[in-house]
This record gives sequence, structure tokens and C-alpha cells, in this order.
Amino acid sequence: MDPVSSVTWPCHGCGEWREDEWISVAHCKVPSSALKQTVQLNARYCNDRTPCLHKVADLLEDWACKLVNAQAEPAVHVLFEGLVLCGRLRGYPKDWPTGQHWVRLEEVGEATCDACRIRAKQPL
Repeated sequence: MDPVSSVTWPCHGCGEWREDEWISVAHCKVPSSALKQTVQLNARYCNDRTPCLHKVADLLEDWACKLVNAQAEPAVHVLFEGLVLCGRLRGYPKDWPTGQHWVRLEEVGEATCDACRIRAKQPL
């Protein structure tokens, strides 16, 4: 048996261990203010199974959301079309860590996030 073909990896989508040729790796790059560099998140998936790829895409988005949100200083952000204007938080408010709040664009005066306040003055 060829030693290369005996390498197996777990799929982050279905949990099944598959031979190397059936596994691919999805990537997601996330800026890290704590590390002052970009972090690359990786997850393996079965390259012959679309549901595995979809599950891994959701998993990477969840990991990225948690990483970005964990680094954010507590603040009141401006929410516009479901996203904070500063881009420092990902996901929905229910995904944000404690201390993060939001106001509507019309209430920008109540925001404590400087980046959101600056962005609110620019054309959207």
C-alpha cells in the first residue's frame, strides 16, 4: 500500500475520517487586533460532499465571528442594515459579547464607538 494513501483526516463537516484524496481545506482570514496580524482559520471537509462544505463554511464563519467579537472593546455601535458601521463586530447582536450594544443610524449621537460615528457621517 502506498504510504501517502493511508493518511486520513477528520472532516469538520460530518466528523468522518477520510483518506487524504477525499479531504480539502477551506480557509478564512480574520484580522486580529490582539496579535496585530491576520489569522487564518482552517477547516477540513469531504471534497465530494456538498453538505460538508456548507457546514464547514458555517463553522468558519462562526469561528471568525467569535474571534473578531472577542477582541472588541465594549461600546455602543451604530447598526445599519444589520451590520455595525465600524466593522469591528460580526454576526448579529445576539452573537456579540457582553458590553456591546447598538443604536440605529438616527440615534448616532448616543453611540460611543468612534469608528461607527465617523462612518455614520459618510455617505452609505
